[in-house]
Amino acid sequence: MSIGLSAAELTQLQAALELLLSPLDCDGVAAWRSKARHAVQALLGADSSVSILQIPGEPAFEADDVQPLVDYGLHYHRFDRVNKYHDLGTIAFTWDVIGHLWERPSRTAWLKSEFYNDWVSKNRLCQPRGLNVALPPGQPLLGPPPGEDVAALYLYQDRERPQIDRDHQLSLLRTLLPAFSAGAYIALRLGVRGALDPLIGALTEGVAVLDRRLQVIYQNAAMCELLADDPERTPIEQACLQLGHAVLAAGRGNAKSRVQELVGPGPRAVRTATGGYCLRGALVASGALGVGPAAVVVVERTTPGRRRLDALRSRFGLTPRELLVSGLLTEGRSNHEVAHALGVSIHTARRHVEHVLLKLGVHSRAAVGAKLRDSA
Repeated sequence: MSIGLSAAELTQLQAALELLLSPLDCDGVAAWRSKARHAVQALLGADSSVSILQIPGEPAFEADDVQPLVDYGLHYHRFDRVNKYHDLGTIAFTWDVIGHLWERPSRTAWLKSEFYNDWVSKNRLCQPRGLNVALPPGQPLLGPPPGEDVAALYLYQDRERPQIDRDHQLSLLRTLLPAFSAGAYIALRLGVRGALDPLIGALTEGVAVLDRRLQVIYQNAAMCELLADDPERTPIEQACLQLGHAVLAAGRGNAKSRVQELVGPGPRAVRTATGGYCLRGALVASGALGVGPAAVVVVERTTPGRRRLDALRSRFGLTPRELLVSGLLTEGRSNHEVAHALGVSIHTARRHVEHVLLKLGVHSRAAVGAKLRDSA
């Protein structure tokens, strides 16, 4: 269906599309919801609008006047039998498209209902239309039951007449739907970051959260630094994906009633040319982070990182080769293993080890790791 747009409408449509697709350009999820809602409201000439999005730490409902939503949550939601996840799904709609779901068993009964007269009419939420996106099951339930698993943008007029041009508005809404759907998923990931940063953002271990599609939806600062510090980061990233897959697979194999008995995969060791790592994984229950079940992977570096090694080399006067030997000794490598790793004879390896012990001022191989940690 083609849309005939005036120059003003075209400008408003472009602005609305840009905002819906750009949560990252706003100062947080709340700012994005408000700006996007007002842009679509202006495009459709609506008198009021409501945003619904289930993100930890954010209000489930956002609007200029929240009192009707408070009343809905306290009382009137019990009369709203339409399940917006199962009954509506992902759709752009006007009342002509979805009204039959509320007008059951008849329009006459609907117009006489308490829900219509004491909430819809009283709050002047007339001629509803909007966007409804069914999110993956498992989003957190922060509002009344009808709002679970849904990202939505609903728009209203303050009176029943004059009627809006429903075909024209439906065409506009269908144009906006893909952008709103994409923006909602980006906002969910923003919400996850906002919820996790205060909890694990400052940990010294690297932490990554992967959703069920094995997409990384969160990395703390330590993980970003850890990856940037290793020129061969690919094996670490691949190991995170493999462990995340194993964690999620283990979760699918357990009934909900036995989640507390779930035993995830054990620790995994990863080695690159410049460092050693230990990875541990755990399952986050569906809905805890607003993205369904997720895998948390914790990455701990078991050898000094490049920046730390540079500081140690300067402090103790170690040569590049002695610095590499120091890292191998912290892993408990024998002289034979050091020789193999360096591609030198056992005698040369022994001499490097002796030089390291002398420069660090320790008398045993076992003390090397402690010395390096204490000097970091």
